[in-house]
Parts: sequence; C-alpha cells; structure tokens
Amino acid sequence: MKLKERMQKAVLALSDNRLVGSKKLAISYASLFLAFTFMLVTTMAWFTVKDTENINSQTFSLESSAALRVNDGEEDLSNHIVVKDFKLEEASSVDGRNMFFPSEGNFSDSTSAMKFREGTAGDRNKTYVYKDFKLNADSDMTNVYIKGYNITVVAADGKTVLGKFDGSTEIKYDGETPVDQVVYDECPLRLAFITDSSKTPVVIDPSALIDAYARNYNAVSSVNSSGAATTQQSSCKTFSDFYFYSGESLFTLMGQDPLDVTLVAWFEGAYEDQSVYDKYAGASVTIDVELESNYDDMETITFVDDTVGDDGKTGPWIIDEKNPNSCIVTMQYTDTDKTKKTVVMRHIKTDSGLNAWTAALPKNLTTDISFFRFSTENNVIYNSWHTRAGINDGLNDTVKGWIGNYPLQESRIVNGTRSLTYTAKRGNGYGKVSETDSELTKKRLSPCVGYWDYNSGGSTVETTATSATTPTSGGDTPVGKTVNTSVYLQIPESKSWLREYLTSGNYDAYVIYNYEGKRTEYVMKSDSDGSRCYLEEQSVPTGSRINGFKFVNRNGSHTQLIPAKNEYVFSRSYKITYEVNSDDTASYH
Repeated sequence: MKLKERMQKAVLALSDNRLVGSKKLAISYASLFLAFTFMLVTTMAWFTVKDTENINSQTFSLESSAALRVNDGEEDLSNHIVVKDFKLEEASSVDGRNMFFPSEGNFSDSTSAMKFREGTAGDRNKTYVYKDFKLNADSDMTNVYIKGYNITVVAADGKTVLGKFDGSTEIKYDGETPVDQVVYDECPLRLAFITDSSKTPVVIDPSALIDAYARNYNAVSSVNSSGAATTQQSSCKTFSDFYFYSGESLFTLMGQDPLDVTLVAWFEGAYEDQSVYDKYAGASVTIDVELESNYDDMETITFVDDTVGDDGKTGPWIIDEKNPNSCIVTMQYTDTDKTKKTVVMRHIKTDSGLNAWTAALPKNLTTDISFFRFSTENNVIYNSWHTRAGINDGLNDTVKGWIGNYPLQESRIVNGTRSLTYTAKRGNGYGKVSETDSELTKKRLSPCVGYWDYNSGGSTVETTATSATTPTSGGDTPVGKTVNTSVYLQIPESKSWLREYLTSGNYDAYVIYNYEGKRTEYVMKSDSDGSRCYLEEQSVPTGSRINGFKFVNRNGSHTQLIPAKNEYVFSRSYKITYEVNSDDTASYH
C-alpha cells in the first residue's frame, strides 16, 4: 500500500488521543506515523543518513578516529537520526524498554484502580517511535557523543509551536539588544536509547537544558495478569550530559564489534497535572538528533569570576559561597554547522582561589560566544557576558562610563592570538532589579563587563574592590605549548579480576591520550595490590585528552579496554584521578 493511502486511512481512524495525568490515564487510539528509514552512505568522515518511506534497520559505520568534526566544511555529510512530523499518543514507561497503555473500557480517576496492557510489536511506529540501528567503528575504542539536537513539538492545528528544544538558551533581540528569554513549558516527550539487556537505557527529557530541570515521574513499570499496574520513579537525563568534554559518552564502541541501538520516543502520560499537558493532544513531533565521534580541534575556555558589584564595593558574586548550587555558568556559541549550542561549564578554582568554569570550544570559533549566570532554581538567566558584533550598542550609560575607552570585545582574538580566558569584571549597571520591574528580563540580559585576556590586550575597567591583575585560570598554558600531567586509575575491590591482571605480572596497563586525532599510549606503574595504576609528570601537548585505559597481556593474547566515560582535556598542568565503574568504563569525579 502506498504511503499516501496509508496516511489517509490512518487519518480516518484517528479519534480522541488526549494526554492525561498519572491519575487520569485514558484509552489510547491509533495515530499517524510518517515512516522513515536510514540509508547508509559511506564517507571519509563518518556516516550519512537519509529518509525514505520505509521502516528499516540500517548500519552506521564510524570509519575514522581522526580529529575531524562531522558536518564541518564543504562536504555534504550527515550524521542525523531524524523523525519527521510524528503524531504520538500517551504511553507510560520507566525506561522505554517496556511500554504500557490503558486497557479499553477501564477508566478510573486512580492509576492504582486502572487496568493496563503491555505494548506489543504491533504498537511500534503506530503509537510510539521504535527505531533499531547499528553502529560500527574501525578503531579499538570509539566514544560517541551528542553533537546537537533539534526537537519541535507542534500543536494539532499544525501551526502553533508548543516547544522548540535544541540545547540552547533562546534569547530574543531588539536589534543588537537582548530583551527576553524564551522558556517553554515542560513537555511530556521522552527519548530513550537502548543498547543490550545488561545496560540501563538512557532516558532523555529533551525539554530540560540541565538535569536540575529534568522532570521525573512515577511511570508504569509492570502489570500483573489482571492488568493492575506497578509504578516506579523514572530517572531522566538531558542531552547536555552527553556533549564532548562537558559530559560523558552516550555510547562506547569497543573494537570492531557492532553496537545495536534502539531509539524509542513517546509522550509520557504519567503526570499529576492534566491541565498542563492537555495542549499536547494531537501534537506532532519532529526529532533531529546528531551524533559525533570525531571533533574539530577543541580547546578549553575558562571563565573567571573577578567581578565587582555595581556599588563598586562587593567582591566576586557570580555564585553565592553559602549556596554554591544556586547558580551555574553556561556557555553558548554558534557551532561550525551554524546551530546554537549551550553547554554547562565545569566549576573549578584558580590558583588564587577565585571561582572559574571551563568548557570546550572549537578552535576556529572566535565570536558569537556568550556566558550566562544561570539559576538552577527558576530556570532564568541572571546575568550575561557576550562576545559578538554590535555588543557595545546594548550597553547602558553606567557601563559606558565604566569601560571608558576600552569597549567590550567582538572577538576573542587578542593581539593576533586566540584567547582562552575570559574574565568577568563587573555587572550590567542595573544592580539588583525588582521582580516587579516591567523590564526585569531585559535588564537581566543587558551585557555585563568582561574581557578576553584581561590586561594582556590593554583592556581595563574602573574597579575599586579587586586587584588590577587577573589570574591565568589556574595556570593555563598557551596554545601550542605542553603541560605536565599525572593520571591515576583507581580499581575497586569489586574488580578483583582486573587487580589480578596487575598482580600476576602478566599484564601491562596503559593510559590513552588523544591530541588532534593522534593517540599516544603510555605505560603505567601500579601499586603492589593492584588497587591503582598511575602515570606521573608526563609532558603532553596542551589540549590532549584522556580517551581511556587498556590492559594488555604481555604475550599479546588478550587486551582489556576501559574507555573513559568522560574525557578530561588538559588545558593546564593537572593531576586527574579516574575510577573503574561497574560497567567497565572509567570516570573522574
């Protein structure tokens, strides 16, 4: 049957498909799915995905571990998982592995009194998205990350956008002046990535920028023979957890063994407030998730808090030392594919004790970069620092008086060199703004004062409470230089077999560095009980990152890989400690 005919029949079969809360789950009816597939096209960089009318499982091949970022440059490459205009119905699942639907004729105001049925193969790609795909690699260990995503939810009228989620903080501008922050309501859409039965699926709340805003719920986890439901609290993550450098890898491919993955997407019905989610009835969803295993040359950016309050007397204030989790710092930039990306920066301390934050940025990006002081309590921006064309047009008179003859920078190129350190020096001149102020958001978004390579480029700003010299962010080393690194791998008692590798004397342990796509392996020493192996004072190029570890039998008969779940990037001389996880990966904390 042709797609058009199937669509017409599906439309005629559509009925009430309202979304309901966890206490008012109602019957699900068939909905319309615009079929799609992935067709493999081999390329030099990664893989290409194309849509057709059929639903098939296909293989994606990751052919290179070189330091290339997919979709960069002139080549027509694609590494997208795409679902177009898909009408979902409500379902309930803790992890996307087992889906549950209300049974016909069993209506109740209480979930505990309702009857449910477990989803079958016939429900797939009719009431929810279910897509199998396979990943291959040609190297011994390949970490796969989220490069970006763009998810749009459109109301049943086909016009009203109920949610647009792309991993960025959406700011509205009046010319060059930021005037408003767009915040969408919570969305019941959930995505899950399932590998094999031994691993817990990764469940994503795409409407949340950071984990603090991810919505968890008591979803149906199982039903008995009579259809009575048992519920369990879900645990959602965000896409930002899986960005390169700032997060862990979404998948790790070991050697050339293929990895089977299933993408599942559904509208979760288990919510307490039905009125909030009624608007999603009949809504269609377009999903575009972009993966990557290779990168442009990335370098670590450091944002330093050396601020003075608007009264000229207050010391650094970006975070409250008494409540350090109340605010975070995020960095937003326009990526090489022209999409916006917002990453949560990692908090560190400089050598002089100032608060600072780090994140990775493609080297060739030098403008259109913003830093936000972001509230973890109410999902709003309190302050922003911008590097972009026209930035000085949005300053108020107070800030203009502070900066004098040293305008804010439109690029991070200082004295012909890319700067790695941005120093926040002052606020935006408005001080503390009343919550009832009619221009509250506009004033919060007004540009604050800061400079790349403060003082190195001759920039200065009137201050009365801080020193004239900004620290170098804990000893950051200029681009092209080397740093001294020490790496420690802790092996817990539960990994007795791994400890035995070391105590037997038959295995050597290695740490794997990666710099601009070139891997270098250094042999590690180990403690006598096998509880730890380490490499100390190893000089490597600035920007080198830890890919993982491996244990190699000296007769060459066996190699055990321990991939790094989060890859540390050395922007300065540093000592880092990893620990082996239960899933035989390694993480630093």
